[in-house]
Amino acid sequence: MELPKSLTNNLAFSIYSISLQYRLMFDREMQPLGLTRSQWWLLTHLYYFDGSSQARLAEVLDIDKSAVARLVARLEKKGWVERRAHSRDGRAMEVFLTGNVHRLMEDITTLSDLLIKQSLGRLGRTRIKQIQNGMAEISASLTAMIDMPSSEAIVQRRRIQRDLRELSGD
Repeated sequence: MELPKSLTNNLAFSIYSISLQYRLMFDREMQPLGLTRSQWWLLTHLYYFDGSSQARLAEVLDIDKSAVARLVARLEKKGWVERRAHSRDGRAMEVFLTGNVHRLMEDITTLSDLLIKQSLGRLGRTRIKQIQNGMAEISASLTAMIDMPSSEAIVQRRRIQRDLRELSGD
């Protein structure tokens, strides 16, 4: 496989770069609301999956469980979430949005939609729909790969590991 001639031709880099740019923009838009990235990400996840366990939130946010516990405690102080004992596991906690935060979630959604609309506005509805469909296909493929790597990927990984050993002189 030939290396891309520039970073703009590297699809994986472009996807990651766009993700970072969106994060920066969302941070800027949420700052006046007094929200950190972790807070709005957690609240948004709960908006769609209310009652998620703290362990699930740690997985989704890609942070350790103690950091989630501190984050949830800060949001509890604001009155935006509440913890309850897990319905099936008394040792675990589930996190729920409170009624106080639903107006804030509307504001977050409005700002998010505006940001997306502004960033995609020149593409037109047809291209946006094609991108959405393509991203859904990529996500489904990645999910399948996470669950079960292909034999081709395993062979490539072994070849790369061999090349790395040769480069390091092992």
